Amino acid sequence: MSPSPRIIHFPFMHKEFVDEKIRSLALFLNPGLAFDDQSFNPEHLALDQKLSKTFLEQSMQFGRQFKKPSDMALAGVQKEDFYSGSMQSIQHELSTYGSNKEAENQNQRYLQAQQFLLLEYALEERIIELQGIDENLRSTWSDFDKSLGLDEDEEKFLNLDRETSLFKLNTHNWPALLWAFTLFLPENGLLMVSHDLIFPELEEWGVEKHKEYPETYFSEFPTDSTLYSALLKPEKLKSRGLVLKTDVKMLLAASEE
Repeated sequence: MSPSPRIIHFPFMHKEFVDEKIRSLALFLNPGLAFDDQSFNPEHLALDQKLSKTFLEQSMQFGRQFKKPSDMALAGVQKEDFYSGSMQSIQHELSTYGSNKEAENQNQRYLQAQQFLLLEYALEERIIELQGIDENLRSTWSDFDKSLGLDEDEEKFLNLDRETSLFKLNTHNWPALLWAFTLFLPENGLLMVSHDLIFPELEEWGVEKHKEYPETYFSEFPTDSTLYSALLKPEKLKSRGLVLKTDVKMLLAASEE
């Protein structure tokens, strides 16, 4: 009897970016930070929790040297320049010293993938923080208007100059995240995709989706959603500059129109 599939949310690592009715259907990937029951903790992470936090702290310090990304480019600084000198990179090199070349290359891929996921994880946390600030500002303005006794039309007029910034996580970089996710995906792993903007892009890549019976995977499934399965083959990725050795199995949870 084959083991039950491990279903992991993609491309987000925080529940705040996934519809509440879908959250419990899969685990959230943990790139080496806080552990909980809703996390998928990969086996081959190169950095432990302490080193993961240190890497993020060093990354933030490194980034604060530049006011904008273009400044980094003008300075001729490459991402690898920072990684090669980081404490994590040095410790990783020492831990893999003397290993065969193939194993060393694989360990290096694990390290790079984890670092990439850690940075994306930190970005998600920052967006959540900014969204909270936005929500507090909207609530404060609303309470202020009510205290003045403004009617609905007057509130709309005043809000023209009070619009807060709506911070959303850009999903356009999901193909770049795919190689990192799948590198840590177990043999029986499935990626659970519930973001509608990704579905059309998958279809552009020639990925076919097939309707599934939700009870095959879940004891409960939202009645207003439809479940599909999809298979993304390596040759589809090579044309996009991505290299994966195995097929990527996906479950697509789409809201019914």
